[in-house]
Amino acid sequence: MGDSIFGPYENIGFAVTGPDGRVFYAAEDSEGFAMFCGGKSLSEKRWSMLMCVPDDSLRGYSPGVCATGPGYMGITHSGRSYVVLGEEEYGPYDMATPPVVSLDGKHLAWVVNENDTQRIFLDGEAQQGFDEIMFQSIRFSPSGKHLAYCGMDKRGVWVVLDGRAVAGPFADPALAGRIGTTVSDIYLTDKEFGVMGTAYKEGERIRVLRVRAMF
Repeated sequence: MGDSIFGPYENIGFAVTGPDGRVFYAAEDSEGFAMFCGGKSLSEKRWSMLMCVPDDSLRGYSPGVCATGPGYMGITHSGRSYVVLGEEEYGPYDMATPPVVSLDGKHLAWVVNENDTQRIFLDGEAQQGFDEIMFQSIRFSPSGKHLAYCGMDKRGVWVVLDGRAVAGPFADPALAGRIGTTVSDIYLTDKEFGVMGTAYKEGERIRVLRVRAMF
């Protein structure tokens, strides 16, 4: 990485960049995967697989990495999933996504599959379940005080803010060419929450809709 060489390792799983420019990576040897930074191991080598939210080109770093380090999902050799940030570990779960982490590292959110339901877990506490949670929509406000995401049920897509549905239902984005209003993005700051969608009628885009709320 750069002019530095670390290893050798049997396998490299992924590499992600933090907000301070540090690069974290998963590497494997005969004992299993561990998380590394600058050649130094940051976790036990107990994992059969590690996963972290990939870098976001709009941010320039991974939303799964905070100032204190990476949040990640690890799968043990027995097949159980855990969510880890520093010394904090949550689980086990049958299946969980890698966590999205607030910039200050005090909060993290991930999705857990529970039979036919997907549910956001915020700092280990379960929130309302949906048929599907759109993982890419998860947003922390810069201070970490607010969390927004999109969840879908039979009625459509709902935008959830701090555990409560505040906008929707929108049409499933897969139906954007048909009648309905499809949600396209969530904007979240420490003072304002916003959703932008596009209204359609009989296959024609007619206007952009914005839903905004002040805290």
